[in-house]
Amino acid sequence: MSIGERIREVRKRCQLTQVQLAELIGTSQQALASIENGETQNTSYLLSIARSLNVDPFWLESGVEESNFRAEISLTNDELKLVSTYRQLSTSNKTLALKILKVLEE
Repeated sequence: MSIGERIREVRKRCQLTQVQLAELIGTSQQALASIENGETQNTSYLLSIARSLNVDPFWLESGVEESNFRAEISLTNDELKLVSTYRQLSTSNKTLALKILKVLEE
C-alpha cells in the first residue's frame, strides 16, 4: 500500500472529506487528491496529515507499523460534545465551522 493509499484509508476512517483534511493541513483539495492518487510525492504535508489523522507519521510514510489512532486519549466532556456535534453537521456547515475555528485560533 502506498503513502497516498494509507492517507485515503485513514481519512475515510476518520470520516473526513478531502476538502476537510486539506483545510486542516493548509493545502487545496486538488493537492491532497494528487498525494492520495500517487501523482505527486510531496511529503512536506506528511507530518500535518499524520497529526490531523492521529496516526504515526512513520507508519504513514513506510507502512511498517500498525496505525496508531490515539483512541486511548481521553477527551473532556466539552471536547466530546464538540466532536459529536461536528460529525452531525452538513458538509457545508463543517467547512464553516473549520473556518470559524481558524479565525479563533489566530
